[in-house]
Amino acid sequence: MNKPYLNFLIWLASAFLIPGNAAAEWKTYEGIYIRGFENHSFRECGKDDAWWVDLTSEASAQFKSFLDSNDSEEMLRTETDELSKLPANGWSVGDRFFVHVEGFLHSKGEYGHMGLWNRQLTIRQFNSLRFPTESDLAQCD
Repeated sequence: MNKPYLNFLIWLASAFLIPGNAAAEWKTYEGIYIRGFENHSFRECGKDDAWWVDLTSEASAQFKSFLDSNDSEEMLRTETDELSKLPANGWSVGDRFFVHVEGFLHSKGEYGHMGLWNRQLTIRQFNSLRFPTESDLAQCD
């Protein structure tokens, strides 16, 4: 195979398969982001499926900034205590956040800890990020 043809095939594959490329289909999602031990997942409001979450470096910086600006240690402890009093409604244990995000949903496969999630959502931007209220959890149930 000649080199220009091979380079074209590599470019074509990267243009359509790799998130971060302009050709990737980035969409907005609203739901609950759960961050816990061996669990970084997202459940879109109104959906039953939970997806493994991968943050781009930009989204990771946004998330860290949110935690830093909210005295996160104390806030998470308080929020987790309050949320633990609510019915589980199938939500996983971990710190929960109500989010509007821009992300790329990967095709079906095995993702996350021990491959337990069948999809992965790569988040490139948090459009909004806050601790959930009881009504947020009810809205996304």
